[in-house]
Amino acid sequence: MGGDGRRRKDDDVRVVILEARRQVVAGLNYKLTLALFDGVSDSSSCLGGMRDVTIYKPLPHAGTGLRVSSWGMPMGCDDVEALMEEIAEYEEEEEEEEEEEEAEEEEENASRVEGGMQEEREEVEPDAR
Repeated sequence: MGGDGRRRKDDDVRVVILEARRQVVAGLNYKLTLALFDGVSDSSSCLGGMRDVTIYKPLPHAGTGLRVSSWGMPMGCDDVEALMEEIAEYEEEEEEEEEEEEAEEEEENASRVEGGMQEEREEVEPDAR
């Protein structure tokens, strides 16, 4: 930042996409929720955010690129941090569910292998008559 407290062109701002949705129109609309941070490190300070920024991507034959069709609504840092906490909790829950599913799958595979080994033993062992 300059001595007058204003941001200079060369100040780094880190943008984090917090939410994203897609809508098919005559092209695609992407609706994003963005968090803005001062600097590029993970410990950088929050500058605020923008909710429902709409980026339009026209169909390929249009020959034009992406454009921002709406800047949405500004968000305060409290809202940004609350949303980031929600996302972190959701990701933790998803990770736990994946781990549980993997453990269940491993148990099922172990049971199948054990069952197959039992069947092989039954086929190989002679009758005790």
